[in-house]
Amino acid sequence: MVNSQEQALAAYRTAVGLLYSENKYEQAGETFAKLCQVLAEKDKAPCYYHLGYASNALGDPITASDFYYSAFNTDNEVCALVLPDVAPNKSYVFSGKVKEADFPDCPLCGKKGEPYWCYPLTECFATLPAEFNPVRTWLACVDCTFLWAKSFPAFGEITDNPDDESLTPRKPNVHLQPYYDELFLSLETKYLTHIKSSSDIRFLEVGLGACEALFIAQKRGYKEFGIDVERPIINLAKSMGLNAEVRDFYKLDLSHSDGEKYDIIVMGDVIEHVPDPVSWMAKTAELLSDDGVLWISTPDFQSKFTTQKGHIDPMRRNITHFTYFSLTSLYALLRRFGLEPVIFRESQHYNGSMEVVAKKKTVN
Repeated sequence: MVNSQEQALAAYRTAVGLLYSENKYEQAGETFAKLCQVLAEKDKAPCYYHLGYASNALGDPITASDFYYSAFNTDNEVCALVLPDVAPNKSYVFSGKVKEADFPDCPLCGKKGEPYWCYPLTECFATLPAEFNPVRTWLACVDCTFLWAKSFPAFGEITDNPDDESLTPRKPNVHLQPYYDELFLSLETKYLTHIKSSSDIRFLEVGLGACEALFIAQKRGYKEFGIDVERPIINLAKSMGLNAEVRDFYKLDLSHSDGEKYDIIVMGDVIEHVPDPVSWMAKTAELLSDDGVLWISTPDFQSKFTTQKGHIDPMRRNITHFTYFSLTSLYALLRRFGLEPVIFRESQHYNGSMEVVAKKKTVN
């Protein structure tokens, strides 16, 4: 037992090293627990916080959540004590839990989820918005090999404010353009041979990033159309002469493709933000032409990168991600709606993500 402030500080530093550098979770947890027994209540917050990390690492996300909230409730400025100086949420002040919607059941099959992970969102590399709680528990469906957030702010309606001049468009990543050019050429020559000319290809992108793919689609002569929920991205698209609008995907019709379905649909890192991936994929299949192709990228929580990084993988603390697929669960969802995977590759652009091309089966 410690009997002085100096001894307590030394024990704390040793336990932090055991926890984060040596991954000795049980030993570190025991030291933090002993410190909690001797420290004044107001000084326990950092120990509670690290006990949350240790508990999650030891496979107990429920206890982890309790410890994390004990830290925030004991000292609402605990982030100033435990986060590095460069962390965006170093100055975060906890003002109590906010109301979030609960999602106890698997979005794919409806089975009750089992606690899988728990991480503080204050460790994300972005400022935590006020509508999010600082701690997130992830649930898993063993049958579907699928993860989702146990709670999440309510998903609101998309609002379009074309007169807002205060928003700044993102800067395109020109290094992505050769990749998309090669990808689309491959899709044309392997899977769209029934279409006579590139100028006849109807192209839809959902979630534009910085418009790299949409730009290449136009360059190749496609009848391109893109949608996004963020006005700055649409501003960027229009400044590049691209056909794009702020639109709700679920309400999208075929008015921008002359009433015909789309031959290529691109969804780059979008579906992990979606609360209902089943209805999302149903809408995708509805918009895709027979023999059309879908290119989709999304994080893979079973990827080699994620497995190797483990608890330090930044994906596990992403604020706006709601779901995480495995390759198995993504393939199962695609096939549920007649979309047969034909290409799989690990992403060369985003660590821990997968890229899949699926072809829609011809309806006889």
